Amino acid sequence: MFQDRALNEIKRKKSRKKNTSKVKVIVFLILFLILVTAIFLFFGKISRVYLEGIENLSEEEILETINHDNLTVWKVLTGSMNYELKKIPRVKEVNYRWRFPLALNLQIDERNGAVVFIKEDNYWAIDKEAMVLGKADTSEKEFLKISGIKSKGPMKPGKDLSDTKYGTVLKDFGAKAENWAELPLEKISLKDLHNVKAYTEYGVEIKLGEEQEMSHKYEQLKRGLPYIPKKELNEPVDMSNHNIIVIPPS
Repeated sequence: MFQDRALNEIKRKKSRKKNTSKVKVIVFLILFLILVTAIFLFFGKISRVYLEGIENLSEEEILETINHDNLTVWKVLTGSMNYELKKIPRVKEVNYRWRFPLALNLQIDERNGAVVFIKEDNYWAIDKEAMVLGKADTSEKEFLKISGIKSKGPMKPGKDLSDTKYGTVLKDFGAKAENWAELPLEKISLKDLHNVKAYTEYGVEIKLGEEQEMSHKYEQLKRGLPYIPKKELNEPVDMSNHNIIVIPPS
């Protein structure tokens, strides 16, 4: 009887030792995997980045911004890469997908210019949300041109004009940017928001009225421009009234 109890106790001790050994092995493997994963995340570098969707942005600018040579898996997963890219004014959204083993497909959704602000012979592209994107490229210089904006501080990429007194009217022009660009206008002046003016390619001045009326002015201008002489007039054309166009004598 005593001998059986002794044998059972020996077996239980051996079993506990085996279980303890198994637990130690499992814990070691888990810690090893955590260590390997941490090393991979922190030090695993992206081998190559494939760019998609860029038009106005340059590949060089994108790769320089994300510091491609030192781009790690950790920076991608934690959003650090996206954060840096969104500092570029023309970048609106960033998406990525992995390519085996450590390559990355980077999809850039760009902000597009809607109107162009002219200041001291410089052309600044502004998007539909009244964000200054940077110097206008060749195609953007064909957009509706706007002058007369006065803002605090220098004009620069990333400057947000949406919360200024020009924000609403710039968004109104931006909402119909393609339509406005089709009109034969040299520019629109926002120097006086209570008396917004347009100038035709022939030098004719047109009074458009209050800035809050600009969302309705495209159709009126489209109808009225064919009746406006293609030469300079002594007085401006008055289109400040919705239904009336007053054209002075030549």
